[in-house]
Order: sequence, then structure tokens, then C-alpha cells
Amino acid sequence: GDNTLCSGVSCPQPTGACCFMPSGCVDLTEANCMGASGTWNGFETDCGTIICFPTGVCCMPDGSCLDAVLDTDCDTMGGQFFGDGTMCSGVNCPLPLGACCLTTGFCIDLDQVLCGQIPDSQWMGMGTDCTDGNGNTIADDCESGNPCDGVLLGDYDSSGDVDGGDVQGFVAAMTSVSPSQGDVCSGDFNANSGLDVGDVAGMVAAMLN
Repeated sequence: GDNTLCSGVSCPQPTGACCFMPSGCVDLTEANCMGASGTWNGFETDCGTIICFPTGVCCMPDGSCLDAVLDTDCDTMGGQFFGDGTMCSGVNCPLPLGACCLTTGFCIDLDQVLCGQIPDSQWMGMGTDCTDGNGNTIADDCESGNPCDGVLLGDYDSSGDVDGGDVQGFVAAMTSVSPSQGDVCSGDFNANSGLDVGDVAGMVAAMLN
């Protein structure tokens, strides 16, 4: 009103949607939301319109697809979130790129499927590229040959055999957001140049043999 002063007025604090795991939501001020250990979504948001914990498809860097993943968890894993309510059955996750080396010495960054369409080509695996660090006009990864040559599948502890000592290394590589090329080579039993659930059976079989 006219002639009022801030010193004599307590202004109402704005409210916003405050989310609580696993599915709760209350419209609260930021201070009250923080005090209640919730996640405040900002001024002028409300529980009637906001989705607190969206879950859906998370496309992983190796091209694999995970259903029902929280968007925040997908970001933490280095994946790409496709929106609340999406399912892998309706999404084509992009395949990882790698150096596609031609016998002519030329190199193109492509996924494994596209590289396979080019005659006399070799895909060098996820994480490789066409960088020419030594400046000799041939991509460094094309000069090195197949990065998995000579690698014994499942031998994570470099013992020359696949046994219980390799389990920890395999699990660590499988759960890593960005496994090293060596870890991929050691565990890629299904030969798709990545690590996924399809490699678990191969690891188990290698340990039993």
C-alpha cells in the first residue's frame, strides 16, 4: 500500500515444486525445501505440472540402451537421456564412432556398421579416431594395426589364463563409463567393440574352460 516501508512488511516468499525421492512433491519455499532435504525446482514451478524424477531411455557411449534410468543417473554415466517415459524398443541409440582405416591409407570416423560397408576397410574400435599426431598423413590408430591383436579375452590380470583373479577387472571395466581400449579388448567376447551384458556369458564360459 501507499507509504508502506519494507522495514515494516514481511514479503511472502515464492514457492516452487519441491521433489522428494522416490516420488513425492510439495510446493514449498526454497528455504523450506532445502530444510526438508528436497530438490527445489525453482520459482513459479508447481507439482501439478512438473515431473520430479523423469525416467526413460539412456543411450550409453558404447551404443547400448538402458530402460527406466533417471535422467540424472544417465548424465552421471555419460549417457544420453531421451526423455521421460521413453523405452529402448522405440529408440535407436547411436553407435560409437571409431577410426575406419582403408588400405589406401585414408581414414574416416565412422561406426562399425558403416565402416563395414566400405570395401577393404578395418574398424579400429571404440575410442579410436583419425588423428594424425605424427603428421605423416596416416592416422595414428590406422598405423597401429588392430588394437586387440594378441589380447587374451578375459585375462584382465595379464596372468596368461582366465580365472577368478580376472573377475574384479572385468566387473570394473563393465561398470566404467569410459573403459580403456585395453579393457574393451579383454572383455569384448561378442566382438561388437564395446562392453555390455552380452559379454558376461563369454566371460563365464572362459573361466569354466
